[in-house]
Order: sequence, then structure tokens, then C-alpha cells
Amino acid sequence: MKCNEVKSIIRETSNLDCINTDKDIQAHLESCSDCANYFLYEEKLRTGFHQITAQKPPAEVETNFMAALEQEIDKEKKGPLQNSWFSSLSGLFAT
Repeated sequence: MKCNEVKSIIRETSNLDCINTDKDIQAHLESCSDCANYFLYEEKLRTGFHQITAQKPPAEVETNFMAALEQEIDKEKKGPLQNSWFSSLSGLFAT
């Protein structure tokens, strides 16, 4: 197998365990340090993403996010001109 084929398979495979069962890919990884390093990097990357997504964020993150979202919704309900510099400027000349 060629390096570009192996790297493409590694990138497109959702489960890297199946790479370990493919004899052609394993033979290539044993003979090509560049692809072997690429495979190890991909494994570490996916493991890191899995660990990050498995952790629940602190409760205050969700609370703060929801509060900020509510503020943005309230701004949108008032309308785009009521929240702009133009609306505050026009209030100065309304008298």
C-alpha cells in the first residue's frame, strides 16, 4: 500500500480498531515510520477528543450561557433599532 492510501483510510475510518485487524495496513505501518507516527497521532487526537466530550462542564458554565442567551433574546425582542446607537441618538433630538 502507498502512504497516501493508508493515511486516507486512517482519516476516514471512524473506528481505528479495524486498522489493527487489516494485515495490509499493519504491514505498511510496520515498515513506514511516517505513517506509523500519523496513526499514533490520530489515535491520541481521537482519545483526547473523546475525553473532552465525556466530561460534563461545570454547572456555572451552563448557567452563565443560558443567562447570556436570555439577554440576547430580550435584545432581539426589542427590535434592531432599539438596541442601536441610532436609537439612543434619536432620543436626544426627540424633545
